[in-house]
Amino acid sequence: MNLEAGAEVQVLFSAIKPVQTERRQHRFMDLVFVKIPSSVARIQDDAFADCRNLVKVDIPNTVTHIGRNAFMNCSSLELLTLPDSMICIGDGAFDHCSSLTELTVPGALTEIGCGAFRNCIALAASRSENG
Repeated sequence: MNLEAGAEVQVLFSAIKPVQTERRQHRFMDLVFVKIPSSVARIQDDAFADCRNLVKVDIPNTVTHIGRNAFMNCSSLELLTLPDSMICIGDGAFDHCSSLTELTVPGALTEIGCGAFRNCIALAASRSENG
């Protein structure tokens, strides 16, 4: 199953109404925490882009790919632990996540797209699970 902006998110967060922005069709601007269900293998392009209030994302070990710009402009996102299963992070996936201070990179990660962490100005530490 893939997590696309829209259908899956509306089921998980039925009380949150999507907001129209000029760049994206549906954004869930009031999200603060997202727990991705274990039935998800891929977070699609732009899935949570522009969710500026999002502080934390819980990504299960079933997720192997994060799409292009999936969390772009999530400027309140602070801490990110990628699951052991993660093998690919798309272009610009975390671009402009300006509050991101720490990142744990799994040993299985084989591809990090162009600008995946561009403009993450607070990112001071990254840890690899391989040491």
